[in-house]
Amino acid sequence: MSKQSPTLLAVSIASMLLCVAPYSWASDSGSNFDFDIKLGIAGEYNSNVTVSEIDTSVDEADMATVLDFSIHAYWQPAESWNLDFGYQLTDRRYRDYGEFDLMLHLLFADVSYDFDVYTLGGNYYYADATLGGNSFLSLNQYSIYAARMIGDAVYLRGAYNQAEKSLAAFPERDADTQGFSVDAFYFFNAGKSFLLFGGNFDDEKARSDMFSYKGSTLRLRYSHRFTWLNQDARFQVGYRIHERDYRGNALGLQQPREDRHNVLDARFEVPVWQRLMAITQLEHGDYQSNLASADYSETRISLGVALHF
Repeated sequence: MSKQSPTLLAVSIASMLLCVAPYSWASDSGSNFDFDIKLGIAGEYNSNVTVSEIDTSVDEADMATVLDFSIHAYWQPAESWNLDFGYQLTDRRYRDYGEFDLMLHLLFADVSYDFDVYTLGGNYYYADATLGGNSFLSLNQYSIYAARMIGDAVYLRGAYNQAEKSLAAFPERDADTQGFSVDAFYFFNAGKSFLLFGGNFDDEKARSDMFSYKGSTLRLRYSHRFTWLNQDARFQVGYRIHERDYRGNALGLQQPREDRHNVLDARFEVPVWQRLMAITQLEHGDYQSNLASADYSETRISLGVALHF
């Protein structure tokens, strides 16, 4: 569940992995197969329409409609082997700023093997985004990881990550990234609650040194599941701080660019009827930089429903 800096890919991966509630069945061969299909729609208020990948903000608020479709499957073909794979489509359309309409496709696959003491695995993510109806961003990310459960309460996971990013209209921002991440989960309340402490380091080398940087991230998250109308509900709150030190000077700067991002988010999911969930989300980001175009704040508030199959 490790995440990179607050990019399109990271947000979508978090959404996919944290919102899955699989429907399970066992095949005749004895192999376990779980899957979940989700359809969602939400209304979203954004205090400052932005595209962080290209350091662009309009300093104006707008409303958006967000459509979401995802399918996530889990398969255990043999004892100790586990395979996760899925697809997510997110389509965000603004009322006034149509040039910032964003459509994102995300594919992922994860395979792991459970040894007696630890788990080894690898995963792959592919993301493709359009902005205002035009090709915008594609990204390939590969990871290998090792994980271990300590007792009944602590789960540790470390990963090495490598990514290739391409922006159609901004080739100078095309980049290769290498990094590593560490996450520690502490489970309590009979497994219904957990605390996450995580961090990662990334070294991104772009075609232009102006956009190359070394970055570090610290993540904290609390999650709690509870019963509502005889069904599972969930509350989550998280905080992350991300810092970047750039190799080169940005245009208009006489010194290397430096960024610092502070982001607080919360999510509340409650059942309203059978497989229909009401979802409320809040995210506030304070993006500080000595580059004026990358120095801004943003608040997103959304209310929607999601139907699971």
